[in-house]
Parts: sequence; structure tokens; C-alpha cells
Amino acid sequence: MKRLTCLFLTLFFFTAFANAQLFEDFEQGTLTSYPAEPQEVTLSSGVWIFHQTVLGRDARDRKNGEQAPRLRASGGVNGSLAMGFDKENGAGLVSFVFANSGFFGDTGGRLQLQYSLDSGTSWTTIGDELIATDELQLAQISVNRAGNIRFRILHTAGNRINIDDFQATDFSEEPTIALSRGAQTLTNGSSLNLGITSLGNQRLVDVTIRNLGNQSLSLSNVTVSGAGFTLHSAAPGEVQAGATANITLGFTPTGEGEATGSLSISSNATNHPEFNLTLNAEGFSRDVISINEARALGAGNRVSVGGWITALDEFRGPVFFEDYTAGLAWFDPELMPATGDFGFSAAHGDSIVISGTLIEVNAITGQPGSGLMKISQDNYEVLLYPEANRTIEPTVISARQLTTGAFSGRFVRINAASFTQSGTFTSGDLLTITDRTSNAGRFRVNASTNISGTNIPSGRTGLIGIVFSNQGNHELHARGTFDLDPNAYVFAGDDIPQDHTLDVVTWNIEWFGSSSSGPGNVELQVQNVKQVIETLNADLYAFQEIANIPVFNNLVAQLPGYSGLVAPFTQTQRTAYLFRNSTIEVLNSGLLTTGQNSSDWAGRLPFWLRFNANISGHVIEIDSYNVHAKAFSDLDSYNQRVRSSNSLKAFLDANRIDQNVIFLGDYNDFVVGSTPGGGLPSPYQNFQDDPHYYILTTPLQLAGFASWRFSSMIDHITVTNDLIENHIEGAQRVDDTSTYIANYLNTTSDHFPVLTRFYFGTTTSIEQSEEEIPQLVSLSQNYPNPFNPTTNIQFQLSNHEQVSLTVYDITGRRVATLVNGELRSPGTHTVSFNASNLASGMYLYRLTLSNGKSLTNKMMLIK
Repeated sequence: MKRLTCLFLTLFFFTAFANAQLFEDFEQGTLTSYPAEPQEVTLSSGVWIFHQTVLGRDARDRKNGEQAPRLRASGGVNGSLAMGFDKENGAGLVSFVFANSGFFGDTGGRLQLQYSLDSGTSWTTIGDELIATDELQLAQISVNRAGNIRFRILHTAGNRINIDDFQATDFSEEPTIALSRGAQTLTNGSSLNLGITSLGNQRLVDVTIRNLGNQSLSLSNVTVSGAGFTLHSAAPGEVQAGATANITLGFTPTGEGEATGSLSISSNATNHPEFNLTLNAEGFSRDVISINEARALGAGNRVSVGGWITALDEFRGPVFFEDYTAGLAWFDPELMPATGDFGFSAAHGDSIVISGTLIEVNAITGQPGSGLMKISQDNYEVLLYPEANRTIEPTVISARQLTTGAFSGRFVRINAASFTQSGTFTSGDLLTITDRTSNAGRFRVNASTNISGTNIPSGRTGLIGIVFSNQGNHELHARGTFDLDPNAYVFAGDDIPQDHTLDVVTWNIEWFGSSSSGPGNVELQVQNVKQVIETLNADLYAFQEIANIPVFNNLVAQLPGYSGLVAPFTQTQRTAYLFRNSTIEVLNSGLLTTGQNSSDWAGRLPFWLRFNANISGHVIEIDSYNVHAKAFSDLDSYNQRVRSSNSLKAFLDANRIDQNVIFLGDYNDFVVGSTPGGGLPSPYQNFQDDPHYYILTTPLQLAGFASWRFSSMIDHITVTNDLIENHIEGAQRVDDTSTYIANYLNTTSDHFPVLTRFYFGTTTSIEQSEEEIPQLVSLSQNYPNPFNPTTNIQFQLSNHEQVSLTVYDITGRRVATLVNGELRSPGTHTVSFNASNLASGMYLYRLTLSNGKSLTNKMMLIK
């Protein structure tokens, strides 16, 4: 475990250091348009010269107070802000706060401080170039120049940047002491809050001692007092002119609640021979909750959350982390020094536990959830556990889901996305992305990444990144070019060979074979359908709207290894099956008439197919019902669908309740809500409400996918829960055939194929076990994790199985037996584990089967 030092920041400013002679807060004066030529503005400290710079008062300006300068670059001219007067008595230390403005695209800003000793005739650069982030941070530059002096801040790169609270101390010949802690100026007699620290841990805080004089500063005594407070590092004996030195303070809480101590420094400083600070801190007992629970509490609440890191310094700003429920950001400007060196040593996937106060930044006033939720930089604790590192897979979402804000702060992937723009990426650009759900997704080219200057993908691609939220807009920020991999768009189970799975497709092929009602070129339609079938390479296809049986038979003849069946009803639009002979053995087929009213089904009774699916030696008997429900969104048509759905379910309940059933086809309605709207439930709500059934395509509708050209998800696949356990969750998709068939909607069909997959094979177990066990014997990650002191462990069984569940410490010593050779039934089992008698650290939990094979996972106990 690593503990992060220097954890507490408060951005506040006194009028100046004790000997400061110049301070400007920019609260006076008015300038609302960017001057193309240098323009004088009278402020409280004197006349300042603004060039491509305004006094910004917008809510998105980052500032202390009502307004602050906002610099930009325009027309090849870099903005600048300069004193139009000389400061007498020289300058010892110059400081100001700065940040990227909060407007869209304001990223990657850089500034440079310059000084002039000849009243602005010539300028000299001093200090490092300053790299702006999205939070105000303090720049402190030692100048130590005597005589009359003036300063200029120059915009050197990026978009708009705010600066505020400019101050400069006098130059001094005598040794002069000044203290700071990060962005916090510490004056003699003031207080330093070391923040919150959990019981059993130690807080380390660096304090900078700066000599503002031109002679050596000698420190004769540095002492720390108070219960739990220590001087962690040796104090320097001397600080050279204009130089700095650090001391490290430690705090280890002796109990819960507030603690008080003191820091005293004796030196030869002429301003403060005795420099004293009051030290404050707080000890607390950590109670880790899920990120989703924390977000529900809302801004202003102190929480302790754990998760795994998904983004570090890629954005030169917030660190992102998530658990299995949600994501959060956390950012401390002190970790982003002006030199650009990231001050937080960690890796993607490292386990992290953060305690602090939730805040929401860049939100619309009165609209919680419109901004980015994060842990405040004020008063927090971070514990890092690199030994608990794990690979974090992005959550698959759609472009429509991106726009909702429900995934703010999450590490996500959008499959098969495309950009509406072409050419190359440019720093700060906001691009539109589209998929089968929406053409309103937002993709931001973050200026801190290496994406700018690379080519915008011309076709469908997988996009990975973090969801940023700003003023109600939600954007995907890729962490680098490695997140723009065309091979990145994969679905669950894509790593499993198709000969180990049963792949099922439902597809309404618009008036297939009829040139008068469907696509005009029947030969082209046939070839396109053949191409889709060969591309998907599925085992079973359920078709609707077969309008020409000879044309369908011709299609089947062009597909070696496949056979077909057409429904024996007289309705013009027939249903049909196409199936792979090596996989599907037909046992029986026909129309379902029992309890059904043909008129409710618009003359298209469900087409029943009973078959054996032989998948890698596993033979599974399945009953499939291919339906094409009554169309149209009028109330009479809706009621027909309700009646037909009820009659089908009544039959299945009475006759197929213990069998493997797939009910698929063109439902001609939603499975959540209804096409008529008005609050009417789905005609298939009866299936939704019965836990014996699962509509596999519900997540697709909720994500905004459309299987029909008019933006409706009306083609669906439902299974009994006997098959749910074999379904590969996340494999369901609407296939975007338009990516490989030109003008698909006009030449082939007005519906897209809907596909999903079932797995009946074996795979290699995770972690330490290298032997093969059934995939559906699985061991989930414990939750919560990290935990204190209780957690839940889930495992899933596909058959009755005698199992043991045991916990070990990292040395392999068994510390608990939770299940001891018990016979458990198929399904999901949850076991609670109480580790109140164990020490903090990494533990292993292992599920062992009666044949000796096992699965193992890691978990982290934090007390």
C-alpha cells in the first residue's frame, strides 16, 4: 500500500505576505471585448495593459471573486497582461493563480512570466512555462531583482486561460522567511490544516520554507508539538538567498475527532525570527461505500469510496477511478506542478481508496448531475494499493447513452461509432459521433493527449475513454490514440469461437423477393442478404416478410451447409427459418394454433421449430417460435398485439415451462413502453414481469438502438430462464449491415438483423487455476471491494455441484472456510464474509469443485 503525501489544499489568499507591496485582485475595471491592440485598463493597483485579454465575468471563468482576466490567442497574436507602471523596491516572490477557462475547448493552456527593468522596453523570461489545468493552481516564481520592476504574463499555448490574484513581494537584502503549503500561503500565527486521516494511517504534508532575502537564512530550531503530530523529516540548517527547502510534517491520529498541535521555527529572519503555526487535523474511522451510493448522497457529503484507476495524467488534470457501480474523478492541482511533472505515482488498474467531500464542478445552477462529480481537493485522504491492480474493461454504452449523463466519470466504450467530420483531429475540437442509436454523441480532442494531428477514422471504429460532464453536456475524452483502435469495438464473447456457441438472428427482410412491394432489384436483394448471412455466420436465422418462396429457396440453394423452412400459412408475408445443418437437427415444426387467434396475429401464427443444437458435443433441445406480430401503432393494432402476446405466454406457461424456449421475431412494438405511447405498457409486459422469461433485447432498446429504419427497436429475442444461464450477456446487438452493404436500407431491407449468442462450451478458469471448467461455473469479484469488515462473495453454478469456498491470506495460509463441501443447486449463490478478526491487507478467496478444479480471486481488506 502507498500513502499519498501532501494531500490537503485550500486556495485562499491574504492581501500579501507580511512584506508584500503589490497585490491586484482584478475586481475593479471593465473590459468585455478582446482588444486586438494593447489597451490600458485602470485597476486598483494602477494601469494594466490588456492585449487579446478581457476581464471575464462569466460563470465559466475560473476566478476568485466576480471577475478575472481571460487571455487567449487569436490571429497569430498571443494574449498578454502587463503592468503599465513600475513597482518600486524590486521583487522577491511573484505569485498568482491560473487555470484553463471553463468554456468548451479551453484546454492545454500555457503561460510564461516575464519581467522588465526598463519600464517595459524589453522583457526577460523568468521561471518555467506554466501548464494550466481545469482547476485554479498557484504559481510562485522567485524573482529577487532590485530596483524598479514590472511584470507581464504571456499566453504561450492552448485556448483561453484565466489568471487572478497577482501579488509581488519586495526585494530584501536581509534574510526573510515565508512559508507555504502548496497553493496555500502561511502567515506567521496562522493555522495549517493537515486534513483528515483514517485511524491506523499516517498523513505526511510538505511545507515549503522560502528565503525571500538576498542573504542566507539560518534555521536554528524547528519543533513540532501536539498528540499525533511529528516532524517527519530533518529540518534544513540553512536556506540560500532566493531558494526554498521543504520540511515534512506527519500526523497519526490517536483517536477519532479533531486534534491540535503547533509548528515553531526559529531563524535569523528579519521579518519573523520566531515563526509559529497552529496545526489542525482530524482522525476518522473509514467506512467504504460504493461509488453509486456516494453519488446518490450528493455534493457536500464526506464519503469513503474505493475503486480502480482508469485515467491518470492523460488529461493533465483529474484522476478517474471506478468500482462496479459508477465512476468518480479526483484532482489536486498540487499534483500538477508548473513543470508538468505528474505528482501521483500509480498505474491504470491500481486499487485506490479516497475519503473526502463530494463536489460537483461545471454544473448548471440548480441542475445537479449536469456537471462532473469528484472528490474535493480540500481535506481528503488517498490510499493506494498497487498490489491489488487489475485490468479494468470499459463499460459498453451507446452514443445515446453518452448524451444522458448516466455514465459521467465512467470508463466506457462505444462500439461501431463513426465521426461526422473527416480529416485530422485538432486540439480542443468537439466532434460529433454517431452509431445506430444517435447522431448526437460528443467527442472532445483533449489537448493534453497525443490525439491532435492524427487522422479521424473514416469508418466505424471503437471509441474508448472517460465521460466528462460540463454544463449539462457529456463528452467522451479518449486518453490517447490507443483508445481509437478500430479493433477495439468488440462484444462480449467475441473471443469465443463460433463453433463453441449457438448464434441466433432475427431479421425482417422487407418483402423479400417482391420487386413491387420491397426493394426493386430482387437479384441485388438476394445477393445482399446472402452477404449478411455469410458475414454473421450464425447457426439459426428467423426471417419475417418472406414474400416469394421460390426466391427464398434459391437463396438457400446458394448457401452450402444450410437448409430452410417456410411457414405453412397463406398470408403474403411469411416467416421462415434458415439453419446450419451441422449444428441444427430439426425434430419437429409447424404453426402454433393451440389457444391462438389467427386474426390477432394478422394471419401470421407463430412458426414453431423444435430442434437439437449440437454445440461442441453439447446437445441442447430448444423450441423456437418465430413471430411477426400485428403492425401499426393505432389502439386496435396495439390491443391485437396484447391479446396475441397473452395467448402465446399462456401456451408457453402451460406447455413449455420447463423447456428451453426462444421466442423471437418482429414484435412490431417496444418491450418497454409501447408504440402508441400515452403511458400504455408494452404488449410484452407480461413477459417482462415474469422472472421465468428474459427479453434479451431489452438493454438494446434502453440504450436507444433501433432495428427498424424509423428509429424504433421493434425486433426482439426472448428466452426462458433455462436458456438465460447459457446466454452471453452483452453479446446481443443490432448488426449495422450498412457498414458493408452500400445503400442497405433501399437495396436490402428496412430492418437490421438482431443477433445474440449462447455458450455451451468450456473455457480456461481465471487467476491461479489453469485447468478447464465450465464457463457457467464462475466466481465474481467480491462486493464491496475494498471492504471493512464485511463483504459478499458470489459464485454461479450451471449444475448441482459440491463446492468449497475458502479464504487465504497472501502467504497462502487459510484464514476462513465459508462453504465446506456443500452441495449447491444451479444458479447464483451469495456468501457473506466477516473479516473483523483479520488485519488489513490482500486476501484470496477460492471456489473449489468436487473434481478439484478451482477459481480464485483477490480482495482487499482496509481497516
